[in-house]
Parts: sequence; C-alpha cells; structure tokens
Amino acid sequence: MFAVGGFWALDVFGLGMMSLFVNRDVITDPRAGVGLGLAMVAAATLALVGGLIRVALRRAVTVRVTTMAAIVVLVYGAYLLGGIIVWALFAGGLATDGLFFALSMAIDWPALVIAINALIVTVAYFATLSYRMKHENPFDPRLRSG
Repeated sequence: MFAVGGFWALDVFGLGMMSLFVNRDVITDPRAGVGLGLAMVAAATLALVGGLIRVALRRAVTVRVTTMAAIVVLVYGAYLLGGIIVWALFAGGLATDGLFFALSMAIDWPALVIAINALIVTVAYFATLSYRMKHENPFDPRLRSG
C-alpha cells in the first residue's frame, strides 16, 4: 500500500509541477472531460499493483532489470489504454478520437512522468523486498510459513 500511496503522490507532484513548468494542462483536449486524467492514472495504478503483487508472491525475490522494465511498460500501456477506454465510454466524439488522443498522449510529457514515477516506485519496491529477504530474523514467528 505504501508503494501505491507513493505512486499517487509522485503523480500528483510530477504532473502538477510539469504543468506549471511547461505552462500547459495535462490534458488539453476540451472533449476529454474532468475524469479522464484520473481514470488514466487509476488504470496505471492498477497495472502497477498487479505487477508488484506478482513480484511479491514469488518465493525468492531477485532484482531483475527486465522485470522492472516490464512493470514500467505495463503501467505506461495501462495509462494509455485507460485513456482509450474511458474516452470511448464517456467523452464526446467518435471512438477513434480516443485512439488518436491516446497516441498523442503516448508521446507527450504526462505519459513520461507516469513512466518515471512507476520506475521510481518499482525500484524502491524491489529494494525493500531485497533488503527484507536479506535481513529477516529466522526466529521471528511472524515470518514463519505455516
């Protein structure tokens, strides 16, 4: 849960600061509505949680760059896919406009902020799991598997 909170905090900070820095809204299309950005971040968060839970359920946690990269790509893809789906369901216009919206967002700075935040959280998560695996007390009854 700490990783999810950290991801949301980094997203709010990163998207807000970049919006101020480049003097532009995160989502500039007026047909998008208010909830589209939130839905996109929620989709990215669900992908992040799925990737991190999959890693946590492994017996031996090893730091693999490919696993971290896969989680970041999964989060990036879920962010864009969430935009397509929510656009098709709730935004005005054609469903193909949602695809073009997502393609334009794919190369824009908000998607980069989401990907960088996912990388930061994933690296911190792997570091925490790796540390706990190396420094766990074998005599602690809470760590024994039944």
